[in-house]
Amino acid sequence: MIYFLLIFFIPLLDIAKAKDTVEICGKSRDKGTKDCGIPSGGRKFFFDFATKRCQPFVYLGCEGNENRFVTLSECKEKCGNYNPAEGTKCTMALPVHFVCRLENDSGKYVLVGKHTPRFFYKTEKHNCQLFTYFGALGNANNFESYKDCMNYCKDV
Repeated sequence: MIYFLLIFFIPLLDIAKAKDTVEICGKSRDKGTKDCGIPSGGRKFFFDFATKRCQPFVYLGCEGNENRFVTLSECKEKCGNYNPAEGTKCTMALPVHFVCRLENDSGKYVLVGKHTPRFFYKTEKHNCQLFTYFGALGNANNFESYKDCMNYCKDV
C-alpha cells in the first residue's frame, strides 16, 4: 500500500512544483510601489522570459509579484530551467550589454540601511570591482558577489 501511495503521489509533487515555477517565473517584472512606508526596496532580480535569463531591476519596496528575487543565484535556482513558450516578448528588461556598461553608482543611504560590499562590472578592465552600496537607488550594475557579476557580464 505504501509503495502504491509513493508511486502515485511523487509525480503529483513534481507537477505542483512545475506549476509553481510557471506561475512565478512566467510573470512579468513588477517594480511594485513605494507608498507603504517599508524601506525594503532596492536592487532585485526577476526572470525575463523573453531572454530566458535572470535580470536586475529596481524594486520600489511594496507590492509587486513573486517574480522577484534578492539574489541572482536565487533567481537562477528557481527559474533557471524554466523554458516558456516561444513568441512571448518582454520589453521591460535592460539588455545585458547596457547593464554592464553602467557606471558605478553607490546609491543613497537609507535610515535602516547599511553599507554593503557589492561588485560592479568595469568595462574598460573587463572585470568586476568591489564597491560600497548604501542600500537604496543606485543602478542595475550592482551584484552581490564577484561570481554573479562575472557570470552576468561575461559576454560584454
